[in-house]
Amino acid sequence: VDNIPGVAGVGEKTAAKLLKEYGTLENVLANADTIKGALGEKIRNGKDLAVISKKLATIITDVPVTFHERDYSLQEWNKEALVEIFTELEFKAIAKRILGEEIALPADDRRPTADKPQLDLFGSSMPAAAPTTSTEPADDENGYTVADKNIGNTAHDYKLLQTTEEIVAMLKELEGHTEICFDTETTNIDANLAELVGLSFSVTPATGYYIPCPHDRETTNSILQQLSGLFANERITWIGHNLKYDLLVLKWYGVELKGKLFDTMLAHYVIEPDGKRSMDLLSAKYLGYAPIPIAELIGKKGKGQGTMRDVEIEKAKEYAVEDADITLQLKNVFLPQLAAKQVDRVFYEVENPLVKVLTAM
Repeated sequence: VDNIPGVAGVGEKTAAKLLKEYGTLENVLANADTIKGALGEKIRNGKDLAVISKKLATIITDVPVTFHERDYSLQEWNKEALVEIFTELEFKAIAKRILGEEIALPADDRRPTADKPQLDLFGSSMPAAAPTTSTEPADDENGYTVADKNIGNTAHDYKLLQTTEEIVAMLKELEGHTEICFDTETTNIDANLAELVGLSFSVTPATGYYIPCPHDRETTNSILQQLSGLFANERITWIGHNLKYDLLVLKWYGVELKGKLFDTMLAHYVIEPDGKRSMDLLSAKYLGYAPIPIAELIGKKGKGQGTMRDVEIEKAKEYAVEDADITLQLKNVFLPQLAAKQVDRVFYEVENPLVKVLTAM
């Protein structure tokens, strides 16, 4: 705890016993040759550390210090100075508690007016907030969002790609797009331990692609190699929900996304800092759509829970592409809200760039 090494292998009880028998550390060390067995050997080998440890643990009491008790006694407060500080910092509550009276704050000429607009975190003028209308579905009498749509009653076109030719066709389809939503399916919620099970892509709502990745690492690497040109395209903005996880998973396979990022989880955070922000909850709240629960595929949490590796490929395809599809739709909802809430600059210049920084750590 205190980083003082002591003698290796000699604990507190043994040390106390030795000091009781020999009186001082110096006497213990002087008689080290007479102490038998492993204990004697430990003391003989640790003589130097014992001396250093005692020096480190000894409190020096003769340091020349000038001390006048009156300098540390409680004096009368400098009320004028306190009022000035509390007024400058607008500490009205603290001022009343300490001084026993309220302080008068001057008129705040920093507040935005018609000729003096509000400034953002970067010192730039902020435009007046545009009026917004809610696009959220209604809540029931208990306050829960009613999500009437689901994969069973919503038209969609999710494609399963299992051959090189099918992947090549998808890449050709994606060539003209500069925004692609993607998601990874894995075997573990810890990105550092997860195996890649599949990749999903979506560029248009209600459509998308799923590429399964087998347990065989060599085959998965071959699939990722086919996608390397897409991942290396710096013109693409990659959309995802909690992108740090997906980027970490790909990092362990030697893959790095070169383009920009748009993380819908972070977008919602700057738009609405309070509350939960799982994709399922946001989908219900903003899209009125209930995604497939993961428990339907791998079971509830516990010892018997499986992984996405155990799921039938058709079901995995529906689940995986739905994730990418819903995330893309959430991005389309959040994009105008970033500007309306005047947090777009914080999102693009502060929060979003941190994803790649944290992934690289």
